[in-house]
Amino acid sequence: MTIQIDFNYNDIYSLSALNQQELFDQLGVALVKRDDVTESFSEAVYIRETQYPTALDMQPVFAGGPNIAIPHTEPKYCKSRKVIVIRLNQPIDFYNMINPKQNLPVQYLFAILNNDPSAQTNILANLMDLFKSDHFLEKLGKAQNQKEVYDVLKQYANVVCA
Repeated sequence: MTIQIDFNYNDIYSLSALNQQELFDQLGVALVKRDDVTESFSEAVYIRETQYPTALDMQPVFAGGPNIAIPHTEPKYCKSRKVIVIRLNQPIDFYNMINPKQNLPVQYLFAILNNDPSAQTNILANLMDLFKSDHFLEKLGKAQNQKEVYDVLKQYANVVCA
């Protein structure tokens, strides 16, 4: 089964950051240059993450695999609709979406840029289907760079070459 999310090779990043704020600052700079978000995106996504954590404990799905966060913010900060995949070279802590007092080391972020609020539910549902796909987390956890992440994604979802 192919998951209905378009991933673009150029929307896959491999980043290093000490904490969430540094990560969102780096991401915001890159996405502002591409005209995908507004100048306020970094601050808005950081504030939202502190108020409504998005990390998912993926250990029940695949023990030893990467935990994932799904940061997003209000449509007014986004100029496009896409999912940005970020592979962290070293995991950083995010709070668990289900148990907000629990820190989880997160290695992958699937950041939703969405300028159309009516599409949010479908994007989230498709991401959850992707994360539960057989061997997806196992393969994603072994990916070491942008190319390998891209190769894993194209096995499970629609991938757009650019």
